[in-house]
Amino acid sequence: MNKCKEQNKAKERKLKALNKKVITLTIIATVAATLIGKEALEFIGQWLGLLEDFNIGGGGDNTVGVFPAPGTLAVFALPLFMGRTRRK
Repeated sequence: MNKCKEQNKAKERKLKALNKKVITLTIIATVAATLIGKEALEFIGQWLGLLEDFNIGGGGDNTVGVFPAPGTLAVFALPLFMGRTRRK
């Protein structure tokens, strides 16, 4: 019984340490995303401007392309900036 209590305490300490690491990395990622966010939005805006120059409809001059809002593109661009961990 005593052995189980000691194992449980060790596991709890390990979980607390991992939670601290997760919180720290989340804060760091949030700050980095905030700093990079403005530049990323400007880049995506420029990219959207290039896409609008193409004639997507294939018809005359009055064709209209369907593009998502710049804020939506920023959400889709986030995985490019954030790494993805793989399970072993």
